[in-house]
Amino acid sequence: MKDLTGLNATRVWALDGCPAVDLLLRSGSFLKKALGQKPVFIQPITSFTVSHGEVARFHARVSGTPKPEIRWFHNRQPVQPSKNVVFHFDEVTNVATLIIVDAFSEHAGQYTCRAANKAGEAACSASLTVIRAEEEEESGETEEETFYFHHVLF
Repeated sequence: MKDLTGLNATRVWALDGCPAVDLLLRSGSFLKKALGQKPVFIQPITSFTVSHGEVARFHARVSGTPKPEIRWFHNRQPVQPSKNVVFHFDEVTNVATLIIVDAFSEHAGQYTCRAANKAGEAACSASLTVIRAEEEEESGETEEETFYFHHVLF
């Protein structure tokens, strides 16, 4: 067997002489090229508070090769897009966004952004607190934010 150390690129051949797979050896890892890079949250979502009826936005910057598939969850249940809930992924900046156009009390809770590709999976979570205008007036100030952050690598 030949020592392939130090080669920039090569073609790996099966024992019968047929090409098995093209691999770049620059990284020194056959598996890395074959699988890609598992998703990593460069900027995870963060917890925040909004007033009833305001726009709520979660932003997460994620890397990974191939491009990860993004899924959103609210209290561990998949979030479905609607006229009030919109998803967006910016291919240039790799930012995944969840927008709740009019946030109401039913939107409060834990949100999770999960990114997955063939190399692996990652998730980050944060909470959304929604307060009513009456609550702000009664207390004279807004409720404290409930900060919850959870970062998981699978």
